[in-house]
Amino acid sequence: MHLNRIESQTVASNTESVRLLERSGFYLDGIRREFTLEEDGTYHGAAIYSLLRHEYFPESGQNSGNAHLALEYALANQQISIA
Repeated sequence: MHLNRIESQTVASNTESVRLLERSGFYLDGIRREFTLEEDGTYHGAAIYSLLRHEYFPESGQNSGNAHLALEYALANQQISIA
């Protein structure tokens, strides 16, 4: 697969997911304000993160950090869009 972009979305206040994505080299693209109605009955922002091909495979040919862990997490939670 020749992917250029991996994208993941999580509730912005979900600190564990946010920490995993950031530790894995993903960058915050933005927050969709009051995007999802959660179980607590209130709307929460959705944080959109992405990782680009050149960030995952820098010129050295090695992948950056633990990006594969975030990819596996995003796939497992069906929170991924690939372009």
